[in-house]
Amino acid sequence: SDAQASADGGCTTDWIVTTTGFDGCNNSPALQPGNDTRANILLMLLDTRKIAPSTGKLVINKDDYDAAPFSPFQPWFETIRYYLPQTPPRVYDRGTRCQTDESGRAAFVGAVNAARGLSAGERSALVSARTAMKADCNGDSGSGMAVGQLTSALTSAEGKAFGAYLQGALAFYDGRQGEAQSLFAAAAKGRDAWLKDASHYMIARAALNEAQEGLYDKYGYRDRDVALDNAKLKTAENAFNAYIKTNPRGAYAASARGLLRRVYWLGGDFPK
Repeated sequence: SDAQASADGGCTTDWIVTTTGFDGCNNSPALQPGNDTRANILLMLLDTRKIAPSTGKLVINKDDYDAAPFSPFQPWFETIRYYLPQTPPRVYDRGTRCQTDESGRAAFVGAVNAARGLSAGERSALVSARTAMKADCNGDSGSGMAVGQLTSALTSAEGKAFGAYLQGALAFYDGRQGEAQSLFAAAAKGRDAWLKDASHYMIARAALNEAQEGLYDKYGYRDRDVALDNAKLKTAENAFNAYIKTNPRGAYAASARGLLRRVYWLGGDFPK
């Protein structure tokens, strides 16, 4: 701790029969304020249903014929496995541009299915290509072939605009930010409202990513040996402001305003 270095800490939660005060880890089989609130809820449920903790069975669902016996001497991990909602494991990795892949896929597919002016073949090709595209922020995602095969299937102007957006998304996730901006600009010429809104927003996102390239080391700290490209940062600022001016109530307006704060922070413009 003196060196402020990383360390793993914590405890293995379990039931303890006696306690003399608050315990930041364990629980008592008796209802008391030092317990985890989930343990107290479980004890109150048992009491409400007149179930003896040492021998009873707590049925959460009427169709649950395999209810587990509850005992204060049962390991805590067994208790939570039966009675408490399971949550995904905690992820400690920092966010990357690829964290929007899933939500972006859903938004794109929804827009394609709702868009007018697309043939059934174009709609199917666009949805299939986006579904097959897997973002990988460590390098080439390997999805280029699936997206590249779209070309022959897209014949209408609107279909080609959606195709340009998809190719832009692939370039964005693969780290080719300059190319992504050009492709999103082409997609923004489409007539679909979502396509226009998302494309203008993504031009700014790609510009900000390009301005940040090389500024951080693998641990996420600013590499002071790499100079900030102020011209690229200004391009990103102008793109976000243009989006907000054009789409003040657009789907991504709140995100654009938030990312402007990052632009100002990167540029050292703290008053803004």
